[in-house]
Amino acid sequence: MVLDKVKKFTHDKVVVPFVAVLKSGATVEKISLSIAAGVSCGVFPVPGTTALVAFVVTYLFKLNIMAVQLLNMLMTPLNFATFIPIVRAGEYIFDRTPAPLSFEPFKKAPFEALSIFWRSLACGVTIWFLAAIPCTWLLSRLLRPFIARLMSPSAPVQVPKRKMSDPSI
Repeated sequence: MVLDKVKKFTHDKVVVPFVAVLKSGATVEKISLSIAAGVSCGVFPVPGTTALVAFVVTYLFKLNIMAVQLLNMLMTPLNFATFIPIVRAGEYIFDRTPAPLSFEPFKKAPFEALSIFWRSLACGVTIWFLAAIPCTWLLSRLLRPFIARLMSPSAPVQVPKRKMSDPSI
């Protein structure tokens, strides 16, 4: 029963929009770049701001907003899992003292703790930016054959037809 609801939710909220993107008439290159950008933006090291970053990237590079935002949202668990490692990598590369991962410094001296944490976060964002460019390009190139295969006319992917009276259009 629960598994059926999960399958239906996944089909309705992930598969159908993704198939709609594939059938939208966009090129293989744009779709693969949109997917790769969604993945890259989804691991931006400031949780809660990934949608804004994805929107800006979509606007600047004229990508498919549905594909970018769909992948961005699907990357949320990975965003939380990579937040600390990306910030720590930035601190290491820029030879900064690691910011404490507790609330104790914020209780004692909140402005000083915020200043330290902000600098560490800036290091993480810099590392993300430097890594995101080549990783997005590489992922886009790796996805192209798969996207081309999915977009081929012989691919067994179909978008369910909706009635014109359907309010979700």
